[in-house]
Amino acid sequence: MTKIKTIIYEDFGFPITLVDVPIKIVMGEEILDIDMHKLQISVLKFLIFKATPLTGSQLRFMRKFLKLTTTDFAKKLGVTHPTILSWEKEEAHINPTADMCVRIEVLKFIQDEDLRKFITQITAEILALHKKEQEAPIKIDPQQFIAC
Repeated sequence: MTKIKTIIYEDFGFPITLVDVPIKIVMGEEILDIDMHKLQISVLKFLIFKATPLTGSQLRFMRKFLKLTTTDFAKKLGVTHPTILSWEKEEAHINPTADMCVRIEVLKFIQDEDLRKFITQITAEILALHKKEQEAPIKIDPQQFIAC
């Protein structure tokens, strides 16, 4: 039996509101009836194009999606392993330039054709202006990742 439900999904390390998502009951437990890879890509695109700085948990999600250790991720960004850890634990804030580099690395991995759009919409100046703003909730259209 499948039902439609709105849920707050937190398995990526931060809350995502999934509106009208199909859920099936398997052995008495509710399971999302969606393509999880497509959900990950949708979330990554949202994070790449959002106008506020990345949070530590969002940065960790991006790094893990790329299947990189903190050491390898640090090398790609030209920073140290402890710097990545302090950003992910939110002991230090990621600076706008490093934030842009993270987004570009992920964008190169998922979709090169969006690179031009990203560069024109998100700049280090925009991130610096929005760094003290409240984090906006992540809302993803479930039609993009419903399993067929």
